[in-house]
Amino acid sequence: MDNRPPWWQRLARSPWMRLFAGLGCVLLPVLFVQFLVMLAHLPVAVATPIAAVAGTLAALFGYRAFVLWIEQRAVTELARAPFPREWLLGCALGAALMVVTVGLLALLGSYHVDGHVTGLAALRVMAMPLLVSIGAGVVEELVLRGLVFRLVEEALGTWWSLSLSALLFGALHLGNPHATLASAAAIALEAGILLAAAYLLHRRLWLPMGIHAAWNFVQGGVLGIPVSGGDSKGWLQSHLTGPAWLSGGGFGAEATVVAFVACLCTGLLLLRSAYLRGQFIARPRRRAAGPVAEHAR
Repeated sequence: MDNRPPWWQRLARSPWMRLFAGLGCVLLPVLFVQFLVMLAHLPVAVATPIAAVAGTLAALFGYRAFVLWIEQRAVTELARAPFPREWLLGCALGAALMVVTVGLLALLGSYHVDGHVTGLAALRVMAMPLLVSIGAGVVEELVLRGLVFRLVEEALGTWWSLSLSALLFGALHLGNPHATLASAAAIALEAGILLAAAYLLHRRLWLPMGIHAAWNFVQGGVLGIPVSGGDSKGWLQSHLTGPAWLSGGGFGAEATVVAFVACLCTGLLLLRSAYLRGQFIARPRRRAAGPVAEHAR
């Protein structure tokens, strides 16, 4: 008689195997939704928001299913009670960082407003970037912080996880339009550290999701700046000028030295706060079962 535990319980013992399984649980439903939307042959103006909303819901369902069925624990990183406060706080911080960045770029003569959209047209032009930004913020944080950062941290400790997840986040942006090694390095250091620190602070995903979504929306949907190299249509019609280190080149404000300094400093402050709260985890060989290991049981 085979007394071994079920395969999913054996799978849950290895953070690396859980990482592989978790990526499948989150990304496959998103790809399936996008495939269905593509088959429908809808106009872009209709297909894009449908794919964003349905893909976001599919990713959340897939992540919760992974945690409940494979990791067999409560989904504490998506706890409902802290959602409104932490989501809104994240949105406020992400929006503030982008406004400060672009405000400084304007003072330095790099950001220029050419015009703006008025009336109901303004709401229409901002609606799609809002949905896409929320979708990107939720799905990317589920993958990069909820899976990659959390499970690599369980295997190697916080510092290694912070370094590797930031490098991966930057590398994933190398395929974007107008990307360079400099822009990828900027994304890794400013956003990779900031968003990981925001997760570490409470070990929940609402704060980094809010930061990520609001940063993208204000950048593209409000200020009309390319988001990670992609063209954007927002409330303001604008352009950036000057050397690439100041204007970000075709990649946009995220590759500017101003965004780099603002986001990196904020990320380091959040990291310090998380460290003082005892949220850092040592490498497994130097620790007993910590909070992440406890979650996996």
